[in-house]
Amino acid sequence: MLYLSLTYQFVLALCGTVTNIAASAPGRNFLVKEKEGVSLLDTYVSVLQEATAGQHSKLKSLIVMALYNVRYLNT
Repeated sequence: MLYLSLTYQFVLALCGTVTNIAASAPGRNFLVKEKEGVSLLDTYVSVLQEATAGQHSKLKSLIVMALYNVRYLNT
């Protein structure tokens, strides 16, 4: 099952790390100003569009938290 695979757990761990990075001001700056960060955010939006709700709810939740944190860049 997808939820139990080590690869899926690794992806969740990476998404959690990015979410934590986005929670700090320097992390947010990196994600919106550096080409690699922008690329990652674009990928996150694509994943949100394609991921199914039932099977990928934990992944989608982490991605939404990261994007939510990034939105506080200029506050």
